Amino acid sequence: MTSLLQIAGPGDTREREHTVQAALAVRAASRQGCGAMASESKPPYGKGSVPAGLNTGTPVKPRLAATVVVARPCADASDFEIFMLRRSARSKFMPDAMVFPGGKVDPEDGPAGSDEAFDAAARRECVEESRIVLGRQPLRWFDTWLTPSVESRRYLARFYFSRIERRAGEGAEADGYETHDGRWARASEFLDDCARGIIDLPPPTICTLMRLRDPAWVSGFEALPDYSVDQLRQPILPKWWYVEGSLAGSDDDAHHHVFLPHDPEYASIQGEAGALPLRARPLPSRLVRVGTTWRVP
Repeated sequence: MTSLLQIAGPGDTREREHTVQAALAVRAASRQGCGAMASESKPPYGKGSVPAGLNTGTPVKPRLAATVVVARPCADASDFEIFMLRRSARSKFMPDAMVFPGGKVDPEDGPAGSDEAFDAAARRECVEESRIVLGRQPLRWFDTWLTPSVESRRYLARFYFSRIERRAGEGAEADGYETHDGRWARASEFLDDCARGIIDLPPPTICTLMRLRDPAWVSGFEALPDYSVDQLRQPILPKWWYVEGSLAGSDDDAHHHVFLPHDPEYASIQGEAGALPLRARPLPSRLVRVGTTWRVP
C-alpha cells in the first residue's frame, strides 16, 4: 500500500472515476504550476444530487499512515532529485498515480499513534516499496494530511523527508506489484509532467512537490515556527465536492474540486472541517480534476 490521499473521489477510487470519467475526458493544457486555469465556476456546494459514493453520514475513522520523500543529489550536484513510483493500474486505491513510498502503520511498528510507530512505518514501507534502506538516516517530519470526511477510505498521514547519498539510491526500484515505473527526477520535472498530462499526482503530492522545488524551503523549514511539532500534529483537512461550472481548456460542465481550509468557499462545502495550519497558508487553496489529472486553478 502506497502514499496516500488521492482525494480523487469518495469510496473506491476506480469506481468513482468510472462514474464520472465519461464527462471528464479532456486533458487541459496548463500555463503554470501544475496547470493554472481560468475558472467560471457556478458551484452548487452541496445543492442538487449527491455524487455516487459520497459518505454524507458519520465520517469513517482514519487509518494511520506514513510516507517518505527520499532525496539525493543530482549527478552534477546542482540540485536534488526525489524518488517516485507509479501505482498499479489495477489498484483499487490511486490507480496509475505517481506517489512517494509509503503506506499504513502496522501494529508491529509500535504503539498506535506514537511517533515511534510512524517513524518505523515510514522506514519499513520505504524498503518494501522502493528497496531504499534508510538505516539510521534521520527522518524529518514536515507535514500531516487527513482525507476528506466524504471519503469511505480515510488516512491520517504523516509526511517525512530524508536525504541520502547519491550512491545509496542506485538500487531504488518499484516492487513490481503495487507499484511500477520508479524513477528519480527533480520536483519541478514531476510537476511539469503533471501539467502536460503525462502523470497523475494526488493533491497532497502536488502541494509537497511545490514546496520541494524551492531549495531554500528544504534547507530551512525545520527552523520555521510553521513546522513545529504542535503545528505538525494539526492535519491539513481538505473538503471534496463535485462542482458545476466551466473551466478554460475543458469542455466538461462539472469537475471534482478539493478545497483547503483557506479557500473562501471551504466553510460552505459539506463535510468535516479543520483548522488552517500555518504551513498550509502558502499552498493553493483548491485543486481541480480535469480529465485524468489534478490542476491548480
